[in-house]
Amino acid sequence: MKLSITKITGLILGVIGSLIFAASSSPFNAYPGEYSAKLIRVETTNIIHITADVWSGYPKSVRITLPGIVVPQADPKAKACHALLMQKGLEFTQKYMTDAKEIKVKDIYMENTGEIDGIANIYTDSGSLVTALLNKGFARSSSIDKNKPWC
Repeated sequence: MKLSITKITGLILGVIGSLIFAASSSPFNAYPGEYSAKLIRVETTNIIHITADVWSGYPKSVRITLPGIVVPQADPKAKACHALLMQKGLEFTQKYMTDAKEIKVKDIYMENTGEIDGIANIYTDSGSLVTALLNKGFARSSSIDKNKPWC
């Protein structure tokens, strides 16, 4: 089989194009619907490790980041009240999740299903964790200017 320079160049450009597309892909709804979940641990106020029953008999461990909100981040230049709010938010999330009798996760968005990082809403018998964090002041909408002080 003879390959011309044109065919080889086309093949190479096709492979490069596929790699660029794969690298630039955005999260997609990898697991649409609602799934029962179990708490593994709370990493931060808005990052929770769970196992979700995405397939019957096959739980998947997922590191969930809550969508649409931001929470105070560690910053050595921040006021003391900022660090206190960050700590109280973490404690609130830990209690909210450990006190839950039932945990559900809905519509898990991921870059690909082979990874553990996902974006999803988490619900318990007490309601939406995102809503609870917003109502308590431990989070705010990601549409608010990130330079606005927390306290």
